[in-house]
Parts: sequence; C-alpha cells; structure tokens
Amino acid sequence: MSQISTKLLEHFSNDFVQLFKTEYDYNFIVKVGSQNFKLYLLILYQHSSFFCRELSTTTKKNNIIEITLTHTSVESFKILIKYIYTGTITFEGVEPSTIFDLLVPSNKLGLAELVS
Repeated sequence: MSQISTKLLEHFSNDFVQLFKTEYDYNFIVKVGSQNFKLYLLILYQHSSFFCRELSTTTKKNNIIEITLTHTSVESFKILIKYIYTGTITFEGVEPSTIFDLLVPSNKLGLAELVS
C-alpha cells in the first residue's frame, strides 16, 4: 500500500474515533452494566453480524434504537467498540484477564477475526 493510502486510512480511522468520542447525532444506545454507549447504527451494522441482526428486529423510539448487552463488562465493551470503529485493537496496559474476557463478547458480537 502506498504511503498516501496509508495516511488516508489513518485519517479515516481517526475520524471514526472522533465520531465515537463526540457522540454527535447518535442513533443507537447500547446499555452495558450501568453505562450507556451512544453509537452509530451504520458503523455497527457494517462491522458486526450481531448488531446487524439486532438492528433489523428492534424498534426505534424517537429515531433511536436501544438494546441491553448482558454478560459483557463495560471495560471489554469499550475495547470491542473501539475495534469496531477503528479496526485496531491495543492490549497495552490491559490486564490478561480482560483480554481473555474479550473472547465471549467478541464471539457474541460476530467479531470472528478476534476469536480465531
């Protein structure tokens, strides 16, 4: 890949990170534990077979879809949602037990590339 292509991909990835951080005009709420994550339907739909199924069967309220994820820790979900948004995952500073705990929700969310 050329240096220009790499820079462009890096720029797009940073745009998605900013979108995740700002929560501007979100249309999807995922409740994990006591925390609500305000996310974007199209990104989740494209990157997760689980969310694709959920989005096709869940009813919108005020143009926002809400679901609750069980058996997933907030810390694990933060790591996985960042992966869904950016395509990258970093384990620096993450406890080994948390890395192991990512396997079940990764599988549930249809992120086969992380489970293999």
